[in-house]
Amino acid sequence: MLQRIFSTAAAPIRKMTRGLSYFGVMSLAESLVAVVSYFVALRMLIQQFGLEAAGLWSLTMGFVTLIRVLDLTGAAGLARMVALAGDNRRKAAEYIDTLSMIVLVVYTTFVVVTFVPLQSLLVSFVEPQMQDAGRALFAIAMVALPINLVSSAQLSAVDGIGRADIRAIINQVSMVLFLVLTWFLLPRYGVVGMAFAQIAQHVTALVASRVFLARSLPPLRLVPMAFSKAAAKETLTFGAKLQLSAIPMAIFDPVTRILLGRMAGLEFLAQYDIAYKLAAYTRNLVRSYLTPMLPQFSKMSMSDVEAGRRLLTETSVAIARVVSLLFTGLIAASPLFSLFMLSTISAEFILFTAVLSLGWGLTTLWLVTQLYARAFNVLRWSIIGQWGMLALAVPLISATSNYLGDIYLPMALAGLVLIGHLLAFVGEVRTLKLTPFDSSRSSLPWIAGFAGFAVIVILVTLTQIEV
Repeated sequence: MLQRIFSTAAAPIRKMTRGLSYFGVMSLAESLVAVVSYFVALRMLIQQFGLEAAGLWSLTMGFVTLIRVLDLTGAAGLARMVALAGDNRRKAAEYIDTLSMIVLVVYTTFVVVTFVPLQSLLVSFVEPQMQDAGRALFAIAMVALPINLVSSAQLSAVDGIGRADIRAIINQVSMVLFLVLTWFLLPRYGVVGMAFAQIAQHVTALVASRVFLARSLPPLRLVPMAFSKAAAKETLTFGAKLQLSAIPMAIFDPVTRILLGRMAGLEFLAQYDIAYKLAAYTRNLVRSYLTPMLPQFSKMSMSDVEAGRRLLTETSVAIARVVSLLFTGLIAASPLFSLFMLSTISAEFILFTAVLSLGWGLTTLWLVTQLYARAFNVLRWSIIGQWGMLALAVPLISATSNYLGDIYLPMALAGLVLIGHLLAFVGEVRTLKLTPFDSSRSSLPWIAGFAGFAVIVILVTLTQIEV
C-alpha cells in the first residue's frame, strides 16, 4: 500500500525532473545552499547567544528591509534590459553601469537620511540589555545595504547575458563564505559578527560578478564608468512601474516582523521567523523550478494558446502532489527542526511551522497559474490581492493580539497571506477562463490530505500550549 502511494507521488516528480534544464538544476542547488547556510548560521547564533539574539537579528533586518520599499531604480529588472540589448554590448554596458551608479547613490542617500530615526525606533523596541548590540548590528546592516543592492544588480546583469549558472555559482560560494565567517566571528563579536560575515558575502558576490561581467562585455570596466542619461531615464521609468506592484509584499514582511517583535517579544519573533523561513524557502524551491516556464508560457501565448493551457493543467496537477508531499513532510519534520535549531522540542515552534506551512503551501499550488497570468500580462489581480493583504495586516495583527492572544498571530498572518493569494488566483482564473486543476487527475485528495494533516497538528499543539 505504502509503496503504491509513494510510487504514484513520485511519478510527477520523475516527469518534471526529466525536463529540468541545467539552469534549473543550478537554481535549485543555489536555493538549497542558501537554505542550509542560513539555518546553520542561525542555529550557531541561537546556540551561543539564545533566541533573543536571533529575534534581534530578525527585527534589525526588518527595519533595514523597509528602506528597499523606497527603491525606484529597477535593479530587479536589469536582467530584462541587458537581455533586450542583445548583441549591442555598448548599450548593455551602459545599462549595467548606469544602474549600478544610480543604486549606489540612491541607497547611500537613503541610508544617511534614515539612519538616525530608524536606529532610534529599533532601539525603542528592544530590552535595555540588548540596545547596544542593536545599535551596532543596525549600523553594520545599513552599511551592507548599498553593497548588497549593487551586488544584486551585477548578478541580475549576469542573468541578462544568459549565464544564470554563473550567477548561481557565485551566490553559492558567497553563501558558504558567509557560513564559514559566521562560525569564525560569532564567538568573538556575537550577533555583530554575523553582520560582518554578511558584508563579506555581499562584497564577494559583487567582486566576482563584476569581474565576470567585465570579461564577458569588453566595453565594461571593473569600475562603473559608462553613465547614460537615456539609460537612466529608461531605468527609472521601468523601476517605478516595477516597484508599484512590488510595494505591498516589500512592506508586508518587515512590518509584520516589527509588529511581532514589538507585541510578542524577541523570543517569539525568533521562533516565528525560523518557521516562516522554513515555509517560505520550501515554496521558493518550487518557484525556482517553475520560473523558467514563464518564457515558455509567453511564447505559447502568441503561437499556441491551447498547448499552453494543457501545459498549465498538467503542471498544476503534478505540482499539487509535489507541494502536498513537501509541506506535509515539513510539518512532520518540525519536531526535528525544533530540536536542531532550538535544542528542544517546542510546541510553539511546531504550531508556527504547521500554520505557516498550511498558508504558504496552499499558495504554492497557484504559482503555475500566476506565471501563466503574467505571460498574458494579467497583473491586476495579483496587485489587488497584495494590496489587500497590506491594508488588513496592521488592524488584523492588533485585533488578534488584543482579543485572542499572541499565540494566534501566526494564524492571522497565514490566513491573510492565503486570502490575498486566493483572491489573485480566483481573479486570474476567471479572467483567463482557466481550469488549472483537472478533477479527473485526482489532485484534490492530495491537497485535502496535506491540509487535513496540518489542521490536526495545529489542533493538537494548541492543546499543549497554555493560551
